[in-house]
Amino acid sequence: MSQLAFACAIRKYGINVWTHEILQKITTKEDANANEIKWISYFDSTNPLKGYNKHAGGTGGCMSDESLKKWVVNLKENPNHQSIE
Repeated sequence: MSQLAFACAIRKYGINVWTHEILQKITTKEDANANEIKWISYFDSTNPLKGYNKHAGGTGGCMSDESLKKWVVNLKENPNHQSIE
């Protein structure tokens, strides 16, 4: 996912317009990577008109769930926050 593009979209549209759904429960990193490819393809989310993924997936990502949660909480509290860690 292009974190910068996604962050800009959150700032543009607001944090409350986004939903979070669990599509599938995964127990291994290998399954996570394989299913990431499947879901990115299914939703065509590398298409900029449909999503924010820059790549087909399956490479393990670059932001942990905990980091993402902290970033979203921080963004809610500080909407002009620019840093993505």
